[in-house]
Amino acid sequence: MKPDETTLKDIDDYIAGFSANVQKILHLTRRTIRKAAPDTTEAISYQADGPSGARM
Repeated sequence: MKPDETTLKDIDDYIAGFSANVQKILHLTRRTIRKAAPDTTEAISYQADGPSGARM
């Protein structure tokens, strides 16, 4: 179950709301994005995480 957006402090809170197997996938995705686009910042919008930044 995804946490309510109003309770989310950061992306870690968002990821923590999923089952362990989904958390592994989200952490892998997060690392991949950070490696490919290191100058972006993380954001939560519409109760979903994702990268943001001028280069995206």
